[in-house]
Amino acid sequence: AGFIAAGGPISTQLDVLGSAVVGTALCSSCAAGWNQIFEQNRDSKMKRTQQRPLVKGTLTTNEAITATTLWGVAGTSILALGTDPVTTTLGASNIVLYAGAY
Repeated sequence: AGFIAAGGPISTQLDVLGSAVVGTALCSSCAAGWNQIFEQNRDSKMKRTQQRPLVKGTLTTNEAITATTLWGVAGTSILALGTDPVTTTLGASNIVLYAGAY
């Protein structure tokens, strides 16, 4: 929605749109992954979150850290290479704010 609101013809900026969508999705996945890594103990106590892979042990903490790190590096890199500095900063900030402050 933000991309469309910024104006300009989308048909000539499909590469930027694709980079924004994929990069943002990866940054959001990274933030959610770090949150689940940090919250394993709490998640094990809440019925709503007891079936998460880290809580159940179907995914190890090291596997989660590896995947989460790759998602963050890939997402931020895609945003940096395919969009602009503001979008890249927002994507990286999403990781820090959601995983750290939240």
